[in-house]
Formats: sequence, C-alpha cells, structure tokens
Amino acid sequence: MRILIAGASGYIGSAIVRAALDQGHVVGAIRRPESATPPQEPLEVVTSSLDDRERLAAAVLNFDAVIFAAAVPFDEEARAIALFIDILEGSGKPLLMMSGAMLLSHDAVDGRWREEIYAEHDAFVPPERSVKRYDTEMKLRRATMRGVHGMVIRPPLVWGRGASFQVPWMIDAGKRLGWTFYLGAGLHAFSHVHVDDLGELVVRA
Repeated sequence: MRILIAGASGYIGSAIVRAALDQGHVVGAIRRPESATPPQEPLEVVTSSLDDRERLAAAVLNFDAVIFAAAVPFDEEARAIALFIDILEGSGKPLLMMSGAMLLSHDAVDGRWREEIYAEHDAFVPPERSVKRYDTEMKLRRATMRGVHGMVIRPPLVWGRGASFQVPWMIDAGKRLGWTFYLGAGLHAFSHVHVDDLGELVVRA
C-alpha cells in the first residue's frame, strides 16, 4: 500500500513511518515548503502546505491512504481535514486522523477518582479547550457518507524513545528510591501506550 502522511517527521508521525516501512508499505511525507527538517529516506516527499488544494489533490491521486498526524493548532487541523475530505470524496480511500484521549478528560481534583467511562460511540461533552478538535473528529467520522473511509484514533499518554516524561519519571523514581509517587488521593488513572505500538496500530488500521 502507498501511504501519505502529514506530520511524518513528528514524534508520533515518525513512529508511523517506521511501522509502515517495516510492514513493506511505500510512504510519502507532506513537507511544508518552509520546513527546515531534511527529507527522510526512503520517503517520497510531497512539498506542500496543508491548505494547498491543487498540490495535495495531485499528490493524493498517487496514494492509497492518508494519515493526518501533524501537530498543528486545532483551527488549522480542522481546515486541513476538511480539505482532505473534499479531495478524497467518492474515492473510498482511508483518511485517518490522530487525535487524543485528552478529548475525554475530566478534572480530577486532588487525585480523586472519576467514574466516567466512554465507549467508542458514547455521547459526551468535551472540555472547552477541545471542542474544535471534537467537531473535526465528527466531521471526519461523518465523511463515510461522502465516500471517504474516515477513521479517528485517540491514543492515551504516549511514551517511549525519550520524548515523554511521566512514565520515565515514575520508572526512574522506582529505581532510585525503591518506590514511586502519586498525586493527592492517588485514585486517578492514566492509560499509556508506547509510541512504537501506536505506530503499528495506526498502520494496521
């Protein structure tokens, strides 16, 4: 399969690239014209901004799937996803968006337990800071009605390869002190996923 990735040089995007290449896929990377990051080998580089309809439309024709893993402001993310939906309309091709479990978060005062649990299609009210992203998710999920195979993945806290802090801090404390720590009542819960496992999941989706 030929996979086009927005955000291929980022923390999660680079894990997706590694997994895709390991599984024998051909990978293309959208690289902004102003980017100082050198192209990765052996990627096919598509030089384009995320709002250049003409260039992105021409590029998408040559790929079987699009993964959006770019870490951009939610407003820019919303415009880019809307543009990809327009470009892919009627193609049946997958368009996968990396979101985050933060969308489902609630304040846990003093480390106390919250009972809310959400299944995939359960209704919920996102925190104000995440409303724009939630709206973008819903737009992509509804894109199936326009002939686009829209998918959203909401990973929890991501760790591994030196680019996270919570899990390494806890492991380091355990090694040095023989015990680790918790906040307040210690009843709040966090889920974690290793970045390499997340990359493999995305590609298999």
